[in-house]
Amino acid sequence: MSAEATIAVMEHAEGTDAEWRLLAILANSADHEGVVSMSREELAERVHKTEKSVGGTLGRLKASGQLMELEHGGGRGKKNVYWLNLPGIPEPALRKIAEGSAGNPENDGTVGGPPGGNGGGGSNQGEKERSSSEKAAAFMEALRDCEVPDEMQADALALLRRGKKVGSHVVTPEEMARAAAALAAFNRLFEWKAHNGLRKGASFGLGAALPSIVQRIRERPSWDPATHVRLVESAWRLRWWEQTEGRRRPTPNVIYGPKAFEQVVQDAEEEKTGGKTGERHYTRRDR
Repeated sequence: MSAEATIAVMEHAEGTDAEWRLLAILANSADHEGVVSMSREELAERVHKTEKSVGGTLGRLKASGQLMELEHGGGRGKKNVYWLNLPGIPEPALRKIAEGSAGNPENDGTVGGPPGGNGGGGSNQGEKERSSSEKAAAFMEALRDCEVPDEMQADALALLRRGKKVGSHVVTPEEMARAAAALAAFNRLFEWKAHNGLRKGASFGLGAALPSIVQRIRERPSWDPATHVRLVESAWRLRWWEQTEGRRRPTPNVIYGPKAFEQVVQDAEEEKTGGKTGERHYTRRDR
């Protein structure tokens, strides 16, 4: 992950939500010079779009000057080399390869801001005690050493950029990091014995799951992302919801629902100390 590239996207990227999200995913895999090597096929998989759709988004980003293609992989599945041409990102040595052929031949080596776009600069309605770059840096610092997919990190940064609220309060970068770490762990550990066999892994989205998770996070403000990951891991080992009648596909609310959370916490404490969770625990509901 490139902190410089991610902060530059948060602070300066412009365009549609699709363009912004693609830049954020590229930034997450970029090096310190904002250079990233990735195939169009891989990008499409990460943003859950078709390769044709991703190709159109890449074209608009290149036309706006915010993204430059330094090397073309030469075919389907081959990696292309891109550079995020945003303020705050130094010009890489590899830029010389594309001199005169990347759509910006008059560039003298200084990086300028992208041309005016259509609203990617973020919301002006929320608090301004922390800038977009400060929020991005705080989010990445809080999420350090946690396993969260690139696309979920991009979604989290987009929600921060928009000033997403839960209740009447804007979600902080630290809360967003805890929520992302918890949901990523839930998706990673997900198993469900469906009628057509065992299904492993899930893709619950951060935006939809955020309200219930953040509300529980605020009830335990001292917990860091790693603590929430351990709670999710414990819940998946015990799986209280499999002990109830009328089994259904579990959602993050089996852990972070208002009627389930405190008992899940107690289950985890008993598991940690070698205790035995009692049958009374399985009378709860997840909503």
